Amino acid sequence: MGSAGAGKACHIVEQTPGNINQFGAQAIHNSENLTKLPHGAGTIHARVSGYYSSIQPFTGNQTVRQWLS
Repeated sequence: MGSAGAGKACHIVEQTPGNINQFGAQAIHNSENLTKLPHGAGTIHARVSGYYSSIQPFTGNQTVRQWLS
């Protein structure tokens, strides 16, 4: 699919070993798992990434990303 483009990020489900093991490489490396979002400070991508890196009351002192895995 090529690059997302300058200043863009693209994967909906992160390309982590855990996600690849859980969903399979075909599901992760698939056009259905791509979207182009602006990347950088203050963007929706930064806000979503920040949330996944945050600790929430329901995550038991883990980041949301750790809790989901």
